[in-house]
Amino acid sequence: MGAGESKEEKKEATASEVASTALAVGASVGLAAGAIYALLGSGSSNSVSNENENKKMMRAPGKNGETMPRDDFEDNPKGYFRDLRKGK
Repeated sequence: MGAGESKEEKKEATASEVASTALAVGASVGLAAGAIYALLGSGSSNSVSNENENKKMMRAPGKNGETMPRDDFEDNPKGYFRDLRKGK
């Protein structure tokens, strides 16, 4: 303890230092996690998925809300429904 410093003042200073250190560590971890997520993206590295991102999408008929490229359906709707009935 320094001259004129009480035990109570010393405890307050130590608690304050611990809190600020914990806050700094938490912020650093959060920033690191954010940077990693930004670098890796959403994890969508599937090339088919990347091709479909630039196409207009629609809900796939008969597939409970799944989506599909609109062009694929419009090019051959008869074939789409035939394959749907066959279970492809």
